[in-house]
Amino acid sequence: MKSASTMQPLFWPGRGHQAHPDFSFWCGNDLVELRRRIPRFSSSIPSPKVPEPAQSLDTNFMVDLVLESMTEPVASTQRTGPIIIGIAGSVAVGKSSLAEAVAHTLGQLLAPSKVATVSTDGFLYSKEVLIDRRLMDRKGFPESYDRTALLSFLSRASRGEARLPVPGYSHDLYDVVDDGQTLGPDVSIVILEGLNILQDPGTVLDQLDNAWVRSYLAFSLFLDADEADLRRWYIQRSMKLRSAGEPAVKDGDPRKGRSTALRRLEERWTKINAVNLAENILPSRINADMVIRLGEEHDVIGVALARLDRNGRIFDLGRQSLECSNYV
Repeated sequence: MKSASTMQPLFWPGRGHQAHPDFSFWCGNDLVELRRRIPRFSSSIPSPKVPEPAQSLDTNFMVDLVLESMTEPVASTQRTGPIIIGIAGSVAVGKSSLAEAVAHTLGQLLAPSKVATVSTDGFLYSKEVLIDRRLMDRKGFPESYDRTALLSFLSRASRGEARLPVPGYSHDLYDVVDDGQTLGPDVSIVILEGLNILQDPGTVLDQLDNAWVRSYLAFSLFLDADEADLRRWYIQRSMKLRSAGEPAVKDGDPRKGRSTALRRLEERWTKINAVNLAENILPSRINADMVIRLGEEHDVIGVALARLDRNGRIFDLGRQSLECSNYV
């Protein structure tokens, strides 16, 4: 693929459609055709560990898309350790759910012990450090992550280091935790999901030993959606995560407690998540090997696949030029 500096932006609903020489697009009738002929790898998908938007009816389709599309670039990857697959996108777009679904399917095809999922949430600085550095309102931004620890983990994992500790994250504690998870010795595929894993080096932070997260990825996917839908999914998920026994307000009126929580979530989205989306997450979309565009019901309404792998070979799943007038 070309670098982000030389590649034109992707064109998605609301901006009109334009054929791109490095991408194949599917939407409208072409997407219907793709659904009909994509190989079926997935089976029953378990419920996600973290509440996401209503479980997508298209989860199986997305899993099939990922497995079919990653075959060629993964096969051409030189490695000594596990292959690392990346899933990027906004808060609440469904990264964790899809990562678990892909891992479940790969585990059935290979063996459960051969697949592991890792979230970059575990590489956030602790709440204590974020407070000390006045970064609580920048949580999720690139500077809120222990980038050195994340790059070290990826380097060691890619070399096949066994029993590598994997830091965790608690949505209940809103903090990183040591939950004892490790990469087992049999792991051959790691699915890494996170907000900023597709960024270019030096776009926000200086390079560290000329390495950056996406340089470790054999294949990468970006989950895309309209901001209004992302905001709605974020609020729905956050309300589900609220403790049922949490005191509402001092007067005990649960309606006021709910309205207060909703107002705070709206503010957090506007002041933090929407800013991070615009400044850091969306600009990295162009670096993905595949982009899946989701509709308001978390259904797939568009797919873009890079036609050139890192060795310059074409792995095109369909026609280059598509009419997407239904979504313009």
